[in-house]
Amino acid sequence: MAEILRWFFVAQLGPIVVAIILLSFVFGEEGWPTPTPIWLLVVSSFMIWVGYGLGTVLQTKRTGAGPEFELGLKAPIAHYLAAGLLGVFTQVVLVPALYWPILKMNPDLDVGAAAEELTESYDTAVEIALFCLVAVVAAPVVEELFYRGLALRGLTNHMHPALAVVVTAFVFAAVHLQLVQLVGLFMFGLIAGAVVYFTGRVGLSIALHVGFNLTGVVGLFWL
Repeated sequence: MAEILRWFFVAQLGPIVVAIILLSFVFGEEGWPTPTPIWLLVVSSFMIWVGYGLGTVLQTKRTGAGPEFELGLKAPIAHYLAAGLLGVFTQVVLVPALYWPILKMNPDLDVGAAAEELTESYDTAVEIALFCLVAVVAAPVVEELFYRGLALRGLTNHMHPALAVVVTAFVFAAVHLQLVQLVGLFMFGLIAGAVVYFTGRVGLSIALHVGFNLTGVVGLFWL
């Protein structure tokens, strides 16, 4: 449990340190740029990945044979495809269904406003490619390794597995700091946690996450 908390705080504090340095020596009086430049998104994301990814790799190597064997990263191709399709289904069907009653009560609510604001200035091929690399490849891998791998496995040693799935899903949703998207991210976290709990393979939750994020990115840029 202590190892999980240590690497979690490393991941959260990394971007804060970067922000302080940039505000002090780069941006100065102009303040934080809006919308966030792609290079800044990559740097901030990288600091999070260091905590999540490095922590998971080191901890699984210390207690076992590394993430590939300890967390179950290998699975049949058909299972990866099925998990990816479940991610697409979650983004296209389950999330809208979840928000339907919320939007009925508050029709002015824009669920995708934060993501649209972030990506509205990314119009070159390089910027879009870097964003896709961050959102569709790197983020699903390191986030699932940590939340559904290291954290979920560690928490199941201290509480009922179902509660561990709920806790990791809530923390996963909360650290995105998007109040409007909290409900949808929490539901996704529950589904990802359930996939890992019933299959024992974090590789499948990574595929699920890739499908989920890829569908969202396609909607942002091309639909």
